[in-house]
Amino acid sequence: MTEKKRKEIIENDNNLSEIENILDEYQADSAKISSSNNNNKKKKKIKPEPSMLREVLTWIRDLGIAVILVLLILNFVGETTSIIGASMEPHIHDGDRFIINKLAYQFNEPERYDIVVFPYDDELNYIKRVIGMPGEEINLVQKNDGTYDLLINGEMLADTYGMEQIIRPGNQKYPLIIPKDEYFVMGDNRNDSSDSRYTDVGTIDSELIVGKTWVRIWPLSTFGTVE
Repeated sequence: MTEKKRKEIIENDNNLSEIENILDEYQADSAKISSSNNNNKKKKKIKPEPSMLREVLTWIRDLGIAVILVLLILNFVGETTSIIGASMEPHIHDGDRFIINKLAYQFNEPERYDIVVFPYDDELNYIKRVIGMPGEEINLVQKNDGTYDLLINGEMLADTYGMEQIIRPGNQKYPLIIPKDEYFVMGDNRNDSSDSRYTDVGTIDSELIVGKTWVRIWPLSTFGTVE
């Protein structure tokens, strides 16, 4: 064998070895990719869709929880009440229904302009707005036009809730000093309201206040809180 021939054979063997190495590497990479895909397929499990029965039971459970929460609120936190009459016009109307917050004054005192509920007698509750605070002096002073200015401690009340000028001072004797822990209340419809201007209602003891108006629930078109 000539030297040239021998060199060609060696060169061909080397080329073959390189090709075999490349094939081996390709097969190893393919095996890794295949193994990775199989692992991913194992991890991706298809979750079965919930059955109709399970959905119904879940809905019943959620509804039951909602009903229980409403009952707890109405029994321990709130109380529903219906409005009869027009004494709180124009902000509250005849036939409106409210949830009263019975815990509003457990830790806080009523504030001026709060709308509160209190008993007029054993069968009837009143809903009025707090105007005078404990210890303040209330006075109704008649003007030349026959209407009355409401003064608190000698200063005119900056009231934007009254429906109209006062023409009915009631039968209280003025000036009136509000006793401790009591409140002077009035209806927003100042000339069509039975309130603290009249002795049969008088000032309201804080312990008699049932609660503060919270949310109007009827009619639905006016659902929400009231100023």
